[in-house]
Amino acid sequence: MMRLAKERRSMSRARRGQVLPLACVSLLFMAVMMLISFNLTNVVHEKIRLQNYSDAQAFSMATVEARAFNYLAYSNRASAAAFVTIASLHGFYAIANMAPQLLRGAAVAMGVEALAELAVCIATWGSSCCNHIHSPIMQAVEFANDASDADDTLSDWEDPFNDAVEALWDAVGNIHREQDMVLMSAMNRVRTGFNESSGLKTTARNASDLAPSLGALNAQAISCTTEGSQWDSCDAVKSEDERAEIYTGIINASRPTFSHHIGQMGLDYLPIIGDAWSDLTYGIPAFYGGDHAIADDSCSPEQGDKGELACGDVPFAGFIGSREDLPGVGGWAGSEIVSDEGGGDHSPSGAHDPDHDKFKGIPKCVQDKECFINRRFKKGEVETWSTDVLALYRQDLSERTKKDMSRPWLLGDDGKLSIEAGAPSQNQNGVLDLKPNREGGAVSRAVVYFHCPGKWPRPPNYFDPFWNSKLHPFDKQSMQNAITRSGNMVEDATATQAVAEGKAD
Repeated sequence: MMRLAKERRSMSRARRGQVLPLACVSLLFMAVMMLISFNLTNVVHEKIRLQNYSDAQAFSMATVEARAFNYLAYSNRASAAAFVTIASLHGFYAIANMAPQLLRGAAVAMGVEALAELAVCIATWGSSCCNHIHSPIMQAVEFANDASDADDTLSDWEDPFNDAVEALWDAVGNIHREQDMVLMSAMNRVRTGFNESSGLKTTARNASDLAPSLGALNAQAISCTTEGSQWDSCDAVKSEDERAEIYTGIINASRPTFSHHIGQMGLDYLPIIGDAWSDLTYGIPAFYGGDHAIADDSCSPEQGDKGELACGDVPFAGFIGSREDLPGVGGWAGSEIVSDEGGGDHSPSGAHDPDHDKFKGIPKCVQDKECFINRRFKKGEVETWSTDVLALYRQDLSERTKKDMSRPWLLGDDGKLSIEAGAPSQNQNGVLDLKPNREGGAVSRAVVYFHCPGKWPRPPNYFDPFWNSKLHPFDKQSMQNAITRSGNMVEDATATQAVAEGKAD
């Protein structure tokens, strides 16, 4: 019995320590798994940061682009308003030039009255009408002199009129230059993205810069949506004549009612030409009609809509009045004020200064790209209804976004852990790589789109400030564009295409 007990104690001592190697391997495995979990957690965390950063960049660039398009809309309206003011100046100046015409019409009316008094005098020899012939004749002479004085007054208004037209024309050029500057700024922003100073970089400090080729694609998307800018780089959809007609139509449709269709002017016009009527028993100056426009060949926009000239027109001056007993009726030609590149025209000619070439015409400013910026829009082509903004960024996901950039779980800068798997003489070692051997990437797409509330059928344009931006999912083509233009490896593009087609996780 004693011998049996000794043998059992000996066998028990021999079994001690057999679990220790298994425990060591288990602890090592648990340690490695813990390190891997730390690394995976950091990779996922940094990937989320990188994707958020890419989304923020794409949306921010799209917002800048949408604001630039809305600026084009407001500034195009300001430019059109300057042309409307030019046309209105011609209309009001044409009305002012009716003063000498009305006075000449009044002189004719007094002459008619003198003839009527003479006719009654002959028919009724010895009546009081014989004493009234001289008075209308003298009044006619006075009106004729007043008409000459009115011409002199209007001559003094000619230089301020020309200066105003020139200043407005220069204003259109300045507006267009600012439009080009805003577009250039927007193109530079979508070409490079937002830098360190913008605050977005704090989201992913280790992210790469936007690929230059992808930024160039974003900038080209802006330039190809514009016609009339110094930066447009694609073939125009509209010809210069068509663009001139579009702009002329917008200007003429925006004219104020009063000088566009003057209506009948009667006693309200008297203060404009002073007290010339004070010696009359009664007098009613009047004219009807009138127009002002940016047109060509005529003041009527129906006869020309390319905007080669600015003009104001009042067709006829009429007058009814009496100095003595009988009424007199008279009329005179209306007035027309025209400005164009050739010097324009002025009727009546007494107040004309040949310096009417301050207005060069809509076709010239369209040709010189100094007029307005139009949306490059092809009917039926969906691609021209919105503009894409693409962003793709890369980053070593093993790094941390924090400033210290520490990675204690990697057990070294290379992130590799060597494990001896056999006898030292056999040199059989295993290497566990805890660091990803490829960079992570994030790709984003934003869209700049046009939405007129309640009026979806209205096509996109640069006269209505209804441009907005939003993040947008990728389709196959836009994903391929982003990957191909970002300068990545072919296998990356193949893998991303598989994701776009739903063939990979």
